[in-house]
Amino acid sequence: MDMMTMAASIEARAPFMDVRLAEFASTLPDSQRIKWGVTKRIVREALGPRLSESVLKRRKNGFR
Repeated sequence: MDMMTMAASIEARAPFMDVRLAEFASTLPDSQRIKWGVTKRIVREALGPRLSESVLKRRKNGFR
């Protein structure tokens, strides 16, 4: 990812790239990862006490 973004002169971040974390997440059933259309449910619940409600519920914002 880093080489591709550098070739295109853009900055990107690849969060949660720990192999063990990715392997664990891939074993979770959909009901644990997505509920009522809310994605990243576990991350949102874990970070909920540290982030404001507006951050937790805002829409995805891509590059402009």
